[in-house]
Amino acid sequence: MIIYLDESYDQPEKRYLILGLLFSPAKILHRKLTNIHNRSRCLDKHNNIIETKYNNCFTEHNYKVCEQFIDAFVKSDSWFCAIVVDTKITSFDLNYFGKHNETDAIKKARVYKKFTELIISRNTKKITNAVLLVDELTRANYDRFIELMRESFCVPGEKYSEGQDEPTFKHVGSVKSDSPENVRLCLCDLLMGCILNNNIPTRNRWKNKIREYLVGQLGIENLLRETWEKRKDIASISRKYRIWYWKPGNKKGSGD
Repeated sequence: MIIYLDESYDQPEKRYLILGLLFSPAKILHRKLTNIHNRSRCLDKHNNIIETKYNNCFTEHNYKVCEQFIDAFVKSDSWFCAIVVDTKITSFDLNYFGKHNETDAIKKARVYKKFTELIISRNTKKITNAVLLVDELTRANYDRFIELMRESFCVPGEKYSEGQDEPTFKHVGSVKSDSPENVRLCLCDLLMGCILNNNIPTRNRWKNKIREYLVGQLGIENLLRETWEKRKDIASISRKYRIWYWKPGNKKGSGD
């Protein structure tokens, strides 16, 4: 099992923090995405090859490539889950995640680590000896992130592997999303980008259209909070694609 971790947030406000995990049990999805790239690639305005990501879905040609990526995902044995944190809700408080005398930068680093641990731990309870790969360009590589994830998930019987003879992850590492071997990380970015798009629509018709296409393929109304807080009503797709809109709980750093 290979699990890809990526992040997304709106610029420049950074209101929404989205962390996504793409679970890929076999290389079937990798082969399908590679075949798509062998036939057609996303292009910039000068017709140079670029990555198949949400931000690059700005022309009809690139939309068609992204559409094929979503089709490959829907038909595969892989699945996706994400956590969405709205930092502008009135109940969000950085002090939940640090001490009052710490800087906001330190508290934000704690927020990132905390939510990463939450989304991983909630979705790997029955998984052992998996591989976690993180986009090396994300801020995940700061503050000893990779080392901290190894400490939390790679030691049998310790922390999030407590009570297990084998660790949740046998390896945690960073990779380049533009590497052909990591094309599934581009898919993870695309699936997250659609969530951001639904919360903050753009003027680009093709980005809006790819989000609408994903929603249609999943057979749901939208990717917004109100839909996913009724997730029991969409159990038929709960394994393929899940979104958790976090909100603070009663305990410090907890959430529902």
